Amino acid sequence: MRINTDLPISIVHLGDFHLGSIYTDTDEVMRKLKKVKEEPNAYAVFMANLIDNAIPAQFPDSMLANGINPDQQVLLIRAIVQDLNASGKVLGAVTSPCHEGWTWKKAGQDINGLIFGFPERKFPV
Repeated sequence: MRINTDLPISIVHLGDFHLGSIYTDTDEVMRKLKKVKEEPNAYAVFMANLIDNAIPAQFPDSMLANGINPDQQVLLIRAIVQDLNASGKVLGAVTSPCHEGWTWKKAGQDINGLIFGFPERKFPV
């Protein structure tokens, strides 16, 4: 991606949100995402652990820490990524076998693919 500007840019690395966890300050996460979207020349690189994804097969006692179910966490973060992508605000994404990867490890479902695997994606993963 080429950024055509004579002005300074900001590249914000966004990760460890753990969206869906009762311990996450979701309002603060959403405020930061909104700031990236609204600020001229601000761009995002998504890192790992965007969702909490506390699935029983990985950590049986962690499900109670999920304020929303893992499937809804995936839909939420995908909608956020798609929105920023449509605004040309995402430079890339880095995946990890951690929180998003647990479902692959236990059930063979690629959560990173569900989050980032949309046809209109303009950034590398």
